[in-house]
Amino acid sequence: MGNEHTDIDAAKRLASGPFGNELANVASSYAAPIFWVKSEASDGTAIDTANGTAFFIDFGEIVCGVTAAHVYDGFRDDPGISRGCRIGPSPHLFDLHQRKISRGRNIDLFTFAVSRSEAESTKATIFTPGEWPPSPPKESQALVFAGFPGHEKRLDRLYHLQFGCFAGAAMIESVREFDFSCRVDRENMVPLPGRPLPEPEYNFAGASGAPVLRIHRGDVVHWELLGIVYQCGRSIVELIKIARADVICRDGVLAA
Repeated sequence: MGNEHTDIDAAKRLASGPFGNELANVASSYAAPIFWVKSEASDGTAIDTANGTAFFIDFGEIVCGVTAAHVYDGFRDDPGISRGCRIGPSPHLFDLHQRKISRGRNIDLFTFAVSRSEAESTKATIFTPGEWPPSPPKESQALVFAGFPGHEKRLDRLYHLQFGCFAGAAMIESVREFDFSCRVDRENMVPLPGRPLPEPEYNFAGASGAPVLRIHRGDVVHWELLGIVYQCGRSIVELIKIARADVICRDGVLAA
């Protein structure tokens, strides 16, 4: 396994080329917008929604959905006119309250029950870990993540919402018992091919629940699920807080 503590210059060279673009596509492939309708115009010309980000893990015996606990709390407390959430383009309604597996006691994390076919209907790639749990996060390790900021959604035609995905990379700054944090370094940001840099005030809210992958570089590049975004500021340069994925047990129950 190669050196995971990648220096900044090498990381910038990698991120600005096809390798960085491919990693962004990989992270984006696992994520899906999770949303519910709070109100809508009768003619379909306006829809008020709340959203977060979700993804799926296949543990063999079960497939579970994962998002941030406050996304679940938002739906539970104010479901609007919806009787369930939508996830990506899936035709299914997901009542998170009825499907609840576990809500974190010490961490902002939520898991919910889905069938394999339901997860597949969201068009998100289902994460299938080779080993579980993942090894603990360490400072300076390289990460890539992808989520769906709320301000990127568009009503592109009647009754049809389109969500925009944001993918980024960062290094772990600090690690705690149940979470870790990183910050997108504006000074060292590089654009991906064909993708402009976001403004410093870019609002990342709505990406809570986004999967965070740790990148391993060696003869073969591979990645593993390391965490889940649960706090992201209204500026892309603010601290991003990430729940550790190793608190998720193989039955979907959270150990924290």
